[in-house]
Amino acid sequence: MWISTAHLHVLTTSGARLKTVPSRLTAADLTRLLATADARVAGPAPILALDEGYPAVEIDRLVSTAGTVSLANRALCIGTTLAGRRVTIRMDGITAQILDEERSLLRTVRCPLPITECGRLQGARTAGSPPSPASGPVTVQRVVSIKGGIMVTGQKINLGRVHARKIVTVTVDDSHIAIHDDAETIKVVTRTTTQEVARIKSADHTKRRKIV
Repeated sequence: MWISTAHLHVLTTSGARLKTVPSRLTAADLTRLLATADARVAGPAPILALDEGYPAVEIDRLVSTAGTVSLANRALCIGTTLAGRRVTIRMDGITAQILDEERSLLRTVRCPLPITECGRLQGARTAGSPPSPASGPVTVQRVVSIKGGIMVTGQKINLGRVHARKIVTVTVDDSHIAIHDDAETIKVVTRTTTQEVARIKSADHTKRRKIV
């Protein structure tokens, strides 16, 4: 396998490409892989723009309230946390990378169109260089359940019933998750998942605001 933070190529022992899928690994994940006996620094990517000579393209779109953007009358879901924001979508026929105004990578999803059709989209232009993954921790909010737990990046964390129904601030980086109640640190745990942050505020958080 040839792996980057954008693509994962499955190759034969002779180097022929069998399959390509979006990568969900971070730079920290790749560093950990290099520390294993079977991993090594890779050479050039097995393919460039699907070996067809078509360059990657970029388009700008406004994210709907449902967290989607329209591509050739198709709805591409990129997340409700980006609703109302204007984003740049960089497509290479394999992945669709969602970028903010400063070209920081927000998330990566599967490209819904072949590369031959991406360049025909309204407003499409030749893409710039691939973005670097966003660096630094991500801060989110969660409502503690009645049993004293929260979930972030697919990881369940128990804080205790004493914190039930509190709105806590959670800081997530590549290796740790820290939970705070205002300025007080409640708990710091080792991060055990590589899943991206899917929500800045939980659905329960929104319901509580409406009730109040």
